[in-house]
Amino acid sequence: MRAQPFESLELFLDGQFLTPLATEGGEWADQDVFLSSGSHIVTWRHTRNPAGVPQEVIDDSPSPDWRLGEAWLDNVKLLRTTPSFTENWDSGDFSANPWVLSGDGNWRFTDEGKFEGEYSATMASDEIELGSGIADLSIGIDLLTGNGGILTCEVLPFLQSPYDFSK
Repeated sequence: MRAQPFESLELFLDGQFLTPLATEGGEWADQDVFLSSGSHIVTWRHTRNPAGVPQEVIDDSPSPDWRLGEAWLDNVKLLRTTPSFTENWDSGDFSANPWVLSGDGNWRFTDEGKFEGEYSATMASDEIELGSGIADLSIGIDLLTGNGGILTCEVLPFLQSPYDFSK
């Protein structure tokens, strides 16, 4: 029987699951999404205990010391389109672009784990108070050109299996 993950970081486009976000060897990884022309909602979702594993099972399966239960997002860029943008959160807040935070926990900023610039956006599993829940970071994007564009970002998840990489 395959173990269910206790945390996950996933990417959604227009409410549809695209991919789990993982890295190799604990290094930052580039993730890209092609966006057709039109309006889109892109969401990065940090989930605590998505399978609803009972707390006693989690307590009997202690996490390795290096599993931080945290994921970082940085250097979000919209390329090959008008308008384009780059978000590295150097302002220290979510006001430079139309970010929406929702769910059971809130993304925040840190200068401890970053890809470029001063800060990255981060979410830790223990910031979701319930035994399971989600924390979404979303942005609405309107591509008025016929060519669409590419949304790219850098991610670094240190989460429970299968996304469990040490620092």
